[in-house]
Amino acid sequence: MPTLATLRVGREDADPDLMKYLQPNDVASGRYDNMSTAEAEKNNLCARPCDNAKPLVCYYSFTLENYATVGPACADCLKGNQKACRRKGCVTADGFERAILSINRQLPGPSIQVCKGDTIIVDVKNHMIDREVTLHWHGVYQKVTPWMDGVPMVTQCPIPSSTTFRYKFPAMPSGTFFYHSHVGLQKMDGLEGSMIIRTPKTADPHAELYDFDLYSHVIIVTDWMHSMTDSKFPGNTYNDTRIKPDAILINGQNQNPKDNSPRVPMHFFKVQRDKRYLMRIIGGSCLACPLIFTIEKHQLQVIASDGTAVEPLVVDSVTLFPGDRVDVIIHTNQSNNLYWMQAKTLCDSITAEAVLQYEGEKLTYVSKRPKSDSFPRGKSLNAMDINPECKDNHNGVCWSHINALKPPVDKAVLKPVPDQKLILALSEYFYSLEALFWKDNDNYYRFFLYLFCL
Repeated sequence: MPTLATLRVGREDADPDLMKYLQPNDVASGRYDNMSTAEAEKNNLCARPCDNAKPLVCYYSFTLENYATVGPACADCLKGNQKACRRKGCVTADGFERAILSINRQLPGPSIQVCKGDTIIVDVKNHMIDREVTLHWHGVYQKVTPWMDGVPMVTQCPIPSSTTFRYKFPAMPSGTFFYHSHVGLQKMDGLEGSMIIRTPKTADPHAELYDFDLYSHVIIVTDWMHSMTDSKFPGNTYNDTRIKPDAILINGQNQNPKDNSPRVPMHFFKVQRDKRYLMRIIGGSCLACPLIFTIEKHQLQVIASDGTAVEPLVVDSVTLFPGDRVDVIIHTNQSNNLYWMQAKTLCDSITAEAVLQYEGEKLTYVSKRPKSDSFPRGKSLNAMDINPECKDNHNGVCWSHINALKPPVDKAVLKPVPDQKLILALSEYFYSLEALFWKDNDNYYRFFLYLFCL
């Protein structure tokens, strides 16, 4: 395994004064999974088990630019050359060629994985053409550095094209988080990535439930268009009227299930038999349609939500809304083979698949590539669509059925009867075409309003 000093040679994208703290782009690739805390710290690697860890400076240099899937870096990937598909700089997504926005020419962006108490420094170089940007650190409290929260025109001015902005904040609290652009719809075009803040396993109340918490076992599920997302809004009247995702990606990869689609790689998660693995699932989607996540022949033991430890609960699937993060444990108690991992939309059954790969030789898939209805949903966490009233003893488990291990706030705040109720009245106003276009007195009422992706 090369040292980080070797990996840093030739990188000219970083501040020379911080070069020794620069973190690699491929933390989630699996090549660092077996490093001890001492070995990692010897190389200034912030992704480490965190036992007896000393605080480190964790520096990331992000170059944001206009890019493309299956572009020149992919060579003959679409002709079936899987090695070319895995080349540095090759972004395959689902094999459909389109323009994207990228961070360091990756999809998703580089994974940030640190220990609680580290200092995170991220230089954002905006090389995008005529696009401003901010990065929001989703779920991080930012109590000490609120001006680093990355909300445009609230905590900072957007970062103009051809400029650099430095984020610097302490790594706290611990848990599963992610980062994404907070400008327009850029998140759906590629500007997002995972962020994990660990504590020593001895400080984890669920430590006895799992054997491994690997850097490569972070799962980020995203919705994906076959064109720049803002080209879909406000929407067409006659041609290509669809404003739903064209595909779903798991860690930036999928194979379009159409018969004529190129066979680009899917993502593989490697495991050993009869072990217990912590997997961190991130709902990195943007559109409102929830996603259902399942693993073939494996149940999911939920132990944390949005960075908060909860009482363990075993389910068959997890329903993810945009911004949700759920930590689960899987027990690899099946035979040595290949098992499907699937994320599908609840609205119209678009699917993405990845593979749970057991260690061994002559592995085979235990079933054909699943369709949207191949796996029963079973007992599903956050399944408000099948249990909207959150009834007890139902396959649709609501968050109200799950308790945090420790109350996150003062018990006085959770009084059954609130001291004061504030009622906010919300309504919608629908313009007629006549008022919007022909008798508007040139007021130019907004034709399209959007909300930030979570």
